[in-house]
Amino acid sequence: MGLISWIKGKYYDSRLDKADRLVSENSLDQAEEIYRSLLGNQDLAIVHLADMFVSHSQGVEGKLKALKDIVVLQGYSNEQNRHSLMIDLGVKAIMMRFC
Repeated sequence: MGLISWIKGKYYDSRLDKADRLVSENSLDQAEEIYRSLLGNQDLAIVHLADMFVSHSQGVEGKLKALKDIVVLQGYSNEQNRHSLMIDLGVKAIMMRFC
């Protein structure tokens, strides 16, 4: 059982790394798809996705859309993520960049 969990963890970590590379290459749609597929499986995916929303939003309209998307993600973390406190703190730290 422990070996299977370890392998799954490594797989999810590699997917997170791939999504991070796609963000750095400005392939945001592909990165978002991978991040969303990891929600509930890789604890940091939600924080990386929220960071992508903020760091790639432009103008007031873009910032408002990013904020709405982050609020939706926060609801997801509270319902389904076993580490929701850590996730909430990470998302709130990202939201502070709006101020």
